[in-house]
Order: sequence, then structure tokens, then C-alpha cells
Amino acid sequence: MHIHGLINHGLHQRVLYGSLDHWPHGADYVCTILHDYFSTLRQSTPPDEWPHTLFLQVDNCWKENKNTTVLRYMGLLIKFGWFKNVHINSLPVGHTHEDIDQMFSTWNVHYWMTGLQSPIAVPSFLEWAYADPQYRPSFKMLHYCFNFKQWLKEYGVFLSGHSSFRSFKMHLDQLQHSSNVALLYKECSLQQDWIGLNGINSPGIILFHSFPDITQIPPLIAPQELNQDLLETLLGTTSITNHLDEDNMEWYLQLLGNSTFYLTNVAPSHLLIIGPHYLVPAQPPTFPSHVNHFISTDTVQQHLLRFGIVESDIDSIIIADVPFANFPFSIGRIFKVEELIFSCHPFSQRGQLNFGDPWIEIPSLVLSISKDKVIAKRIDFTQKNILKRKWQTLLKLHFNL
Repeated sequence: MHIHGLINHGLHQRVLYGSLDHWPHGADYVCTILHDYFSTLRQSTPPDEWPHTLFLQVDNCWKENKNTTVLRYMGLLIKFGWFKNVHINSLPVGHTHEDIDQMFSTWNVHYWMTGLQSPIAVPSFLEWAYADPQYRPSFKMLHYCFNFKQWLKEYGVFLSGHSSFRSFKMHLDQLQHSSNVALLYKECSLQQDWIGLNGINSPGIILFHSFPDITQIPPLIAPQELNQDLLETLLGTTSITNHLDEDNMEWYLQLLGNSTFYLTNVAPSHLLIIGPHYLVPAQPPTFPSHVNHFISTDTVQQHLLRFGIVESDIDSIIIADVPFANFPFSIGRIFKVEELIFSCHPFSQRGQLNFGDPWIEIPSLVLSISKDKVIAKRIDFTQKNILKRKWQTLLKLHFNL
């Protein structure tokens, strides 16, 4: 039997999850445990008492805790309103196992005193081992395991290069239903500044290119049959069976005939119920006429997630990274959108380039520009048809011109 431990510091709850060798113990198993706990907790917590921020402290282990599957699962909890923010921290070396190790230490000390006959003996074992009810964990056998990794891989963006970092923060880009989930990170929890897509204090990394249907559940990992030879050897050892009471002996006999007989609990019919708050149906943010809205990125996929060009963008004024008329960027108006490219009438200028002069459209000239070249769209100029000098500066800085 394998045991995973969980401590809720806010509510002073401790839970031990047990399982036999039915599923590999990786990110899928960890996310299933977390989801089982959160789902159970939500059923007993009034909406006005549910916290807006989740702080998750985990071992610095990439296989189970610090990986894209866990990040994406947490992103779903944010997207669908269970939490407003999620912080994931692996504490500095030497401070990671103080409370959780104490819980397991008590288990180990008492286990070697008396042993355990079977999983059904765990509740009485816990009453004896943890004399103080305040620190006594509850126990639950896990009866299913979601395949979160494969399911969320279809919807999440590719992430890499974060294995050395120990602190992550996720939040909605904007508090509205159409928002995506953004990720920030830093080397450790003791540092002050968060790192985003383009360094310190930059926008977070978008985690999803689309979202799954949460009215359905992820596919379940089929439980593997246990090692029958091991069970037969166990029940053939009289020094063991002579010490088993009737209930525990019956449990092993059933296990020998069907090693998944006790997996009676079925998975929930849906994954998430949309949270009661944190999602604010709102229109996209608007900007005053004297403010230019500028978004830049050095990652094409991240850029498309934030500023993908769609049919509704027709007639929108854009700036694209395409040289035209002795200027390193094209300023145009979209009039056609295809799957991977869009076409626009670029703007040009009379005479020499002067950012104080008006820009005029040349209807006869059409540029087809791939979406990854878009720097910004739906631009509000300071004055009608005038591009301010600060745009020139921002663009040059962004592309190191």
C-alpha cells in the first residue's frame, strides 16, 4: 500500500490517501488526490467562506508536483472560478518537510511497533498512533485515477525551461469569462519580483490555447491487476495468515479472486461545477483615446493567444512586423482573414517618414501577413490618423532596431 499525505493549514485538516499498485504514481495521481479533496471540501464549505487564493506547498519533485499537468489542472480551477489565484511553492532546502514529515514519522514509528493487517485496519491504527485528535489524519483509499496528463495536453500550450524554479503564481489575465490563465514564476519564494514572458514585471505566460468541456470527466486510467503471485505467496505464509483476524483474512481472499473488487466508488459524472464568484462577465477593457494599447511578445504562440486575428477584427487597424515604404513595420487595416494569414491595406505617407504627418491608406496595395507577425491590433491613435513618436520608440526597443 502507498500513502500520500495532505495538510490543509487553513482548516487544520490532515488527510492520508492510500492506494495499491493499480496506477503509476505521478502527476495524474497527485491531481486526482487534489481534486478529490477540493471537491469534498467544496460540498461542506459555504460559498462566502471559500478562499479566493490557494497556496500549495509541494515537494520539489518534477514527476509528481512541478510539471505542466499540475500547472494546467490548477489553471482549470482558476479559469472556472474555484480560485482567483494559485501559488505553488517548493520551500528552500532544509525547510520543506517539517510538518508533513512529522505526520509520516508518527505513522512509521507506530507501524513498526504493531504493523498493519490490511487497509481496512488503517482507521483503528490511526486512532492508536495519533493520540491527539487535533493531529490525527483521516484516511481514504483512492478508488480511481484521472488521466489528467493526456486530457489537458490537448488544450495546454507547450512549456519548458522551468525545472529550476521553485515558485509559481497563476491568475486570470482579466476577471471575465473570456480570459485565459497566466503564469508567473521566480527562482524561490524569498525573491520579490515575479518573472513573466519577457522577464521581470512582464505579462504572464498564457497556459491554454483552448479549454476542455468541464461538464465531462477526463478519461480514467484503467486499474492494473495486482501481482497474483505475490498475493498467493502472502496467503501461503502461515506466519502471516495465522495472525490475520477474520475480517482481514476475508479481505485478502477477495483480493486474490479479484484484485480490484474494493474499487467500488465511481468517479464523479463531471469534473467541475463552475465557481460562484471570481468570474466577472465583462466587456474587454477599453482604453482612453489618448492611450495607445501596446502588447509585445517574443513567443509567437503566446502572442496569438493574446492577440489572435479573427473575423471580428476586420477593419481593425494593426501594426505588423513587415517592412514597407522604408519603414520596418506595416501599419494597415484588416479587410480579409484566413486561417493562418490576413490581408490588409497598408498605410503610407507622403514624402519623407515623419511621425507628425498623417498616414493615408493605399487601397491598391494589399499585404498578406501571417498572424505571427502581428505586434498590436485595434490601435487607438492619439490624434486621428497620427502615429505618435512613442510608437517608434516602443517598436525599436522591442525588436532591437
